[in-house]
Amino acid sequence: MILCPRCAHTVGGPKLSCVSCDFTAHNGDWFDFEPAESIDSFFDEAELDHRFVAEPTHYWSRARRELLLDVLRKHVSPSSRVLEVGCGCGYTSKSFEAAGYDVWSADLSKNALGYSLQNGLERLCRVSLTKLPFKDEFDAVLSFDVVEHMPDHRGCIEQLRDALVPGGTLIITVPAHPALWSSWDEIQHHVRRFRPSEIESLLKEAGLEVIAVRQFFAALVLPALAAAAWDRLKGSAEGAAQRADQHRAMWTPPLISQVAYQALAIERRLLNTPFPGLGTSLLAVARRIQ
Repeated sequence: MILCPRCAHTVGGPKLSCVSCDFTAHNGDWFDFEPAESIDSFFDEAELDHRFVAEPTHYWSRARRELLLDVLRKHVSPSSRVLEVGCGCGYTSKSFEAAGYDVWSADLSKNALGYSLQNGLERLCRVSLTKLPFKDEFDAVLSFDVVEHMPDHRGCIEQLRDALVPGGTLIITVPAHPALWSSWDEIQHHVRRFRPSEIESLLKEAGLEVIAVRQFFAALVLPALAAAAWDRLKGSAEGAAQRADQHRAMWTPPLISQVAYQALAIERRLLNTPFPGLGTSLLAVARRIQ
């Protein structure tokens, strides 16, 4: 069911109108559940303009999008009703929709939803991960590189869990390894990076059955270690703005993107092997217990 943010009664109909008060979620472009938080607390919206242009071809975004589609296909049957929380510009949701999934896409940022709308997505929701309006609603809930922005990690996992039907699948990604912390994490408003055991414990504490926890993007570990070491040498605050500009400058060179993409794409072949993996990111798959 979907709940009214004002009175907590159920909403329904094509515009998701409340059965008890005068709340109507649909504002003409998306369903707005009136989250209290501002996106500025968790993310720099100026980054979205750049991402909307760069993400279709950028090596990291492209490789991650394809890897996540493989993971979704492995654990969730096509035509299932899925929710992506923190959809950003909508490219990942769009790839899932093209693969036959019934996708709902959610974000706190109005700008992100505007870009998702330009990407052709229709079932868009403005929500906060601290208070999702969905209860027992989706076959799968997906949240990629979002939980690390939130101070209450366990509370966020519980919100994602509650949006699942019993037996539903949760798939999340987060940055891996505190040792890789750099100024880029600060620029992105990350609260932390996770060890595999930490994300597994969070899932179990939320009452979820853990199916898999894997690292990915091994090819980026050495560059990330070098960046973290350089920050510690120079001081992360001093170089944060400069690092952000350098990162954006590397999003577009076609040769760099193609070489890096090929290196990262190899890891897709390892997903169905016993290889435990190593990487800058963590992927976790869990199931809501019946």
